[in-house]
Amino acid sequence: MISVLTGPQGTEEQRGTLCELAGLYGLLPALATRIDWLTVTVLYCVAGWQTCAEALADVALAECHGIPVKDLPLT
Repeated sequence: MISVLTGPQGTEEQRGTLCELAGLYGLLPALATRIDWLTVTVLYCVAGWQTCAEALADVALAECHGIPVKDLPLT
């Protein structure tokens, strides 16, 4: 079972930040090549995800599979 991180992915910088945060928190970035959504236990979202079409699609997929969606608190 895996935990996935999504967020803004529209620019190279945003994708880099998403990958960096995923690494820091031990999560799989949603922009990974393949995600088996049946094995995902939770989808975490970083600030600004609501403005990104890819992140909105990640959240929709998670909700369709009954996967909890949570905001990732950055402290």
